[in-house]
Amino acid sequence: MEIELQDFIQGSFKSVWALELLVFLKRRAGGAWTTADLVREMRGSEPVVLQSVAMLQAAGLVAQDAESRVVFAPASADLRALADAAERAYDEKPAAVRRLILTGPNEKLHTLADAFRLRKDRP
Repeated sequence: MEIELQDFIQGSFKSVWALELLVFLKRRAGGAWTTADLVREMRGSEPVVLQSVAMLQAAGLVAQDAESRVVFAPASADLRALADAAERAYDEKPAAVRRLILTGPNEKLHTLADAFRLRKDRP
């Protein structure tokens, strides 16, 4: 897997669930989904759906219309190509993609580690 794709996967998906949501939306491109629709279709909880939508929106992969329905809408052709590549990689090597996501940078973990890091300037 190319480094650019690995970086995209680790930077865009903080959970496997978010990638699953992206694949769901991509495969139904042109459709607009309410939070309730996504909860029902994906069999997820509302907080997980909302968090995943927010992540995907921040990554420039989805948008919300005037009625807050979610649509697959990459912000650029490059993002569309990376989303396509991520979907293919997930179809072909799901375990490898899951591992990438799960071993990716975790901001909460880094914050916790920073809190316990020994500082050189302390006595």
